[in-house]
Formats: sequence, C-alpha cells, structure tokens
Amino acid sequence: MHRFEVGRRVRIVGAIAEYYAGITAVVISVHGHNSGLPHLNLYSVRLSDGREEHFYEFQLSSADERSSMKSAS
Repeated sequence: MHRFEVGRRVRIVGAIAEYYAGITAVVISVHGHNSGLPHLNLYSVRLSDGREEHFYEFQLSSADERSSMKSAS
C-alpha cells in the first residue's frame, strides 16, 4: 500500500529538503518495495521546476498538510 496516489501534490521533507527549498512536486509513478515496508516505496515525481526525481515515501509529505497547518495558526 502506498500513501500518495499518482497526481498528488507533495513536498520533500527531512534532511534532503534543504536542497529543494520552495519546490513542490507531483507524483507521476509509485513503485512498491518488495519487502512490503511502505516507507521504502519509491516515488517518481515531477518537480515544480520541471525536473523529474525519485524519492522514498519517508522523504515526502502531502503539500496540503503544510497549507492546513498554516491556516490553523
């Protein structure tokens, strides 16, 4: 099972996020890990600057989660 569907807007989180400041992405494909561990699912995403990159599930968060947190404060 995977957390993000194709077409979902996401942002990069964790230590690697410093290299992607201000960039959002859209999931273009999902590759489940053969161990069944969801945090190791691999996502191909198209970044808002046009590049295509690959990230593990634990490196991504919903772009909407950030918006929700801002509007709650």
